[in-house]
Amino acid sequence: MAKLMLAVALGIICGSMISFQSAFNTLLGSRIGILGSVAMVIAGNMVALALAIAFHSSGIRLQNIGQCEWYLYSVGFLGVIILGCIILVLRQVGAVAGFSTILIGQMAAALIIDHFGLFSVPQASVSSIRVLGILLLMIGAYFTKL
Repeated sequence: MAKLMLAVALGIICGSMISFQSAFNTLLGSRIGILGSVAMVIAGNMVALALAIAFHSSGIRLQNIGQCEWYLYSVGFLGVIILGCIILVLRQVGAVAGFSTILIGQMAAALIIDHFGLFSVPQASVSSIRVLGILLLMIGAYFTKL
């Protein structure tokens, strides 16, 4: 139970950090352009990676890189696309409505990933209650834009 509560707490903290980072990126994008904002994120990621490598004992295991499925190499590209989309969405509809729609997309995709157990995620079948949860998110998203 303690591990579950820790995971929930970390999820909430992570979610709040995503909201702050996205708001910062949106403001930065309005001042230096979307690509400028993306470049700043990439530069920050490089600094964070350098610090992580310096202070993490196991380092990077590049010897395994050739054994990865082809789609795993898309994570950096997807990150740039996601960041650009978040900036555009928040600029148009604001943080609450924007993240409501983003969360609906995340949850719908997660439902499919769980149902089929894709990408080594534990399999969890689609159920009416899980679909209802996504529908309630959609209703909530509608009300956040009223």
